[in-house]
Amino acid sequence: MKKKPSKSYYVKLFFGALEETFQTKKFIPYWLPIWAWMFFIFYLSSLSEFSTGFAGTFDVFLKKSWHVLAFFILTALIYRAFRVYKFSKSDSYILGILGSFAYAISDEIHQLFVPERHGCITDLLIDLIGIILFVVLAKILTKEKK
Repeated sequence: MKKKPSKSYYVKLFFGALEETFQTKKFIPYWLPIWAWMFFIFYLSSLSEFSTGFAGTFDVFLKKSWHVLAFFILTALIYRAFRVYKFSKSDSYILGILGSFAYAISDEIHQLFVPERHGCITDLLIDLIGIILFVVLAKILTKEKK
């Protein structure tokens, strides 16, 4: 039976990876895209009026699809960054899920302070669909076995 590493192992691994990130050339290809994508989401969330140019149901569908796509991509970027280090696939999935979901929460809170915008639980759940969709598709495409 395989022994599960201690929590301190994961803390050391995380901070070791963080330290290594800023000491090597891994920041630009792996972490800069995450920060750029988060900034892009933040920018779009800062717009008082976010219109697709369509009306009615199709407009709403496109906006909600954007939520799914944005957090699908964010989760993929975070997963990719942690896989560069010694994190297992499952740990990288967990970090991708937690990082993306935390950012989704902060994004909805941010929208509470933007004129004519509002943060809502529904959008948070739609963001979660994108996050989970990445994990499911990644597992299917890599044919990961339990």
